[in-house]
Amino acid sequence: MIRLYQFGQAWGLPDPSPFCMKVVTYLQLANIDFESVSGLNNLQRAPKGKLPYIEDEGKIVADSGFIIPYLQEKYGNPVGEPTDPRQRGALRAITRMLDEDLYFAMVYARWIDEHNWRQHTFPQFFSKMPLPIRAVVPAIIRRGVRKSLHGQGMGRHTPGEIMQIGLRNLEALRDYLGDNPFIAGTEVCVADVTVYAFVAGIAKPPHASALKEFVAADPTLTNYVTRMDSRLAH
Repeated sequence: MIRLYQFGQAWGLPDPSPFCMKVVTYLQLANIDFESVSGLNNLQRAPKGKLPYIEDEGKIVADSGFIIPYLQEKYGNPVGEPTDPRQRGALRAITRMLDEDLYFAMVYARWIDEHNWRQHTFPQFFSKMPLPIRAVVPAIIRRGVRKSLHGQGMGRHTPGEIMQIGLRNLEALRDYLGDNPFIAGTEVCVADVTVYAFVAGIAKPPHASALKEFVAADPTLTNYVTRMDSRLAH
């Protein structure tokens, strides 16, 4: 059986990382049996220093961008993809927009925004640490997140500008989705695992942000999350 190494459930999500959540969602939609191995200590063994990664019959595959294609090749692709190459190209661009742009706005809202850090992120990940470690490690990790955001570029903007960037991505996603029940039309496709991971990752956690307000006020996106929730419940 496949073993999926991830962070674990948090804030009403199967995993707080949209990249871990992508893999969970794909495995569920494809009806592939798997065992979840959860915990922050998984990072110490992760081949690329990040989660998720999987172990399948002794083979290690890291990064959701490689895990899902591996699963498609080995187990088939019952989730499906659009047949139109132009649509496949557009969906590829959308998923990269979420992975490489919206993601960092989400990270800022969760880890750098002071209210969200104190009220939600710190308690979720660090409150059970023993006091000597709890007084030092969270600050070191948060400093590393801030440094990563600055190196990537998102952290060089003001908080308002970061939210503007994230909102433009959500608007583009909303407009592409339109009246379709799923991102490519009437049926779920592989790109939906990414779209769902990001939209649900904004809608469900308690972190206050302009991103969360936008999703909550937009019926196209909220109804999409509801439909995906329903599909995954079956």
